[in-house]
Amino acid sequence: MPFMAALLFAVHPVHVEAVTGIVGRAELLSSIFFLLALLSYKRASLSLLNKSLFACALFVTLATFSKEQGITVLGVCFIYEVLIVQKLDVCSVIKHFPSPFHAYSTIKFKKCPNVGLRPMSVRTFWLIVIGALLLGLRFSVMSSTLPVFTNFDNPASYESAPVKQLTWFYLVAINVWLLLNPADLCCDWTMGTIPLVRTISDPRNLATLFTFMLLAHLSISGLLAANRKERNLVGLSLGMTALPFLPASNLFFPVGFVVAERVLYLPSMGFCLLVAYGFRRLYCNLPKARKCLRAAFYSLVLLHLLKTFMRNFDWQDEMSIFISGLKVITSGMLNLLFPNNI
Repeated sequence: MPFMAALLFAVHPVHVEAVTGIVGRAELLSSIFFLLALLSYKRASLSLLNKSLFACALFVTLATFSKEQGITVLGVCFIYEVLIVQKLDVCSVIKHFPSPFHAYSTIKFKKCPNVGLRPMSVRTFWLIVIGALLLGLRFSVMSSTLPVFTNFDNPASYESAPVKQLTWFYLVAINVWLLLNPADLCCDWTMGTIPLVRTISDPRNLATLFTFMLLAHLSISGLLAANRKERNLVGLSLGMTALPFLPASNLFFPVGFVVAERVLYLPSMGFCLLVAYGFRRLYCNLPKARKCLRAAFYSLVLLHLLKTFMRNFDWQDEMSIFISGLKVITSGMLNLLFPNNI
């Protein structure tokens, strides 16, 4: 399964903007330090040496300085702490609700000084301290104000409720769709490329509703799976998908773009893990269809590889990239997805 996830991540077409475009170097650097921070935290949870925790803090800082979404690795580290290190059973927490600490107290830990409520509290405290210092430094550099963007950069941020919220939730569905089907890729999604969702009756709200229902079903079914390893895998994968995307989702504060494929580079790591996990479930539950499943997966990899190869030619110069974007915007498929498109 790790090989399948790595293979899918290596050929995913949505990465072209981050890898080929020079502006994407921030995503690449942040992703490298993101993974190094997570690996350092893993070592810190297994060893009594504090230098691994200091290394984690250093890599978190470098990831955040490379790209703001790098700070979300702290949340992923906390998920790793709860699910992998402490082996907290989500099913037991729900069963003993509203007294989840009773479920925690029933866990039989191995005789390890780094496992238990006290070491978890110490590591979690340091995660909070690191996050608070980085956020404080960030706000200090920006004079405690958020960046100001124009109406062309993010039109929904200039609208009132419920247009703003409906549009931003719909953009989550668009990003999920780009991960699932990276066929129509565009370098610039501004200036009315995706019209605002102005009413509840807009049919695009169905896509939003379906997306959030799908994510909720995946989260519940995965976290309540009978196998602990599967629960841990799904929980960590969802964390690596959702948390790095939150700073670019507009849900907490407006950003300077509508959709940007480069910000999906880091969330796609968790997405590829989820796809590999789903394939393994199908492969184990449908033994008669294993040949078809293998053929389907490698066909998907081949299609992604060809799309990635062709997409790189679009980034040769400004003329080619904007011509390719114009073709996507005026294509029939995009008009079906985004009605009243310019």
